Amino acid sequence: MEVDFEVPLDHNLLKNYDILILKCPTSPYSNEEVEAVAEFVKQGGGLLLIGDHTDLMGMNTYLNQICSQWGIVFNSDDTFELETGSLSLFNFTSLPIPPHPIVAHSPSIHFATSCTLKAPLSAEDVITGYALGCEEASFAHVHFFGNIKADPQDQYGLFLQAVALKVGQGRVLAFTDSTIFSSFSMLMGYNPSFLLGMVDYLNRTNSIPNLNFAFLTCSVLLFLVGVAATKGRPFALAILIFFIFCFLGLAIGSNVFSDINHKNYPPPSPNQDYVKVCFDKEHSAYELAQFLGHPPEVSAQWQFFDAFFVGFQRLGYFPCEKNNLEDCLKGDLVVLINPHQDFTINEKELLREYVNQGGRLLVLDSIRNSNSSSNEILAQFGLRVIPILQQQENISPGLFALTIEGGYPVEVQDGLVHFAISSYGQGCVGVFVDSVEFSEGVLGTMYLAATEEQLKAFKLQFEVVDLVLWEEKEIIK
Repeated sequence: MEVDFEVPLDHNLLKNYDILILKCPTSPYSNEEVEAVAEFVKQGGGLLLIGDHTDLMGMNTYLNQICSQWGIVFNSDDTFELETGSLSLFNFTSLPIPPHPIVAHSPSIHFATSCTLKAPLSAEDVITGYALGCEEASFAHVHFFGNIKADPQDQYGLFLQAVALKVGQGRVLAFTDSTIFSSFSMLMGYNPSFLLGMVDYLNRTNSIPNLNFAFLTCSVLLFLVGVAATKGRPFALAILIFFIFCFLGLAIGSNVFSDINHKNYPPPSPNQDYVKVCFDKEHSAYELAQFLGHPPEVSAQWQFFDAFFVGFQRLGYFPCEKNNLEDCLKGDLVVLINPHQDFTINEKELLREYVNQGGRLLVLDSIRNSNSSSNEILAQFGLRVIPILQQQENISPGLFALTIEGGYPVEVQDGLVHFAISSYGQGCVGVFVDSVEFSEGVLGTMYLAATEEQLKAFKLQFEVVDLVLWEEKEIIK
């Protein structure tokens, strides 16, 4: 992969690559570049076009120079969730038909604010947003947004947000929301599998151009058989038979296409080792604020850990969220934040075996976590979190804080152990009992430059993580 901002897009450059990504361009393409990209696709190249809302900085206008020749147009508008006016969540699992192979391994996509697309009938529907409002750009707003609420002049309903098109031997994919691939949300939710699905789809040539025609022929033949079966029948029975054939055709076709896509588009496998950090959502109490413009209330900032999540990316690790603990155990490090749900006997055994075989576990807790379940799992590793009443000057009756018993104390302040680690088998368990230190209330938001105090908090995070992952044997010695 290479990033190039200077060299023109011509045949001599593009012949060396399989996929070309054009993301939010801010200057126009020359006629020669448009022709070179078209020839690149025709000869088997993959082209990914990523735009965003309201034609900000002309990005959609410049993308349309490339894709309008195939009938794809990025519109100058923005979308919002119709009922609430907030960001939209596209849930593929709620649809009655199999998803496009690009999103087959992405059950949902949490949008920021996208634009909409126009596309020819021959285009493949990848994502059609539903229950959306759509408004034209407003040049009175610094980012060209409208008021993001339903007005009489707005449009409502279904809107194309991602389409694919096969051109010659190559493929074109247009997507309308660059924000979800920004550094502060790239690894959140199903964004990684969505991007991998995009690249995997584009990194193929159209070797069976007549396959769709073959399925169309089968559909026509099935329709004719259904018509023939109704000949001479009473009208009501004929209608019933006709709808039975239509239903069978839809059911069989959907399953056949789903099986073909499942077989030919498996999840891409990594070609090199990487450190995978899994955040458990099943037992933890925390939130991730994924996008700009939606900061939590100050009183709730201690519950948000988006900056902490993105901090792992700064270390070169790959964080992800998992809905259950068992899926987390496939990673290199499991993170539990303010655990408050009880653990089953089976989960405790699985976690103990995971650590014994070399896995790493980091538990963040807080005195604010009144229903803490940390000790349910820490006890089997020789650790325990306990509340202590601290007497402070001019404060009566004092304040409660957490301390740690057992393990090796790494950070001790005012007689309280804030961070401790314990080796177990081939692995390690780390406990940090002031999770607020890694919340948005201390680390700040994930997309702004850190202050000096925030940099100190990030440094503490990095030290805690590295000790749990790599250095605990040396520390304990």
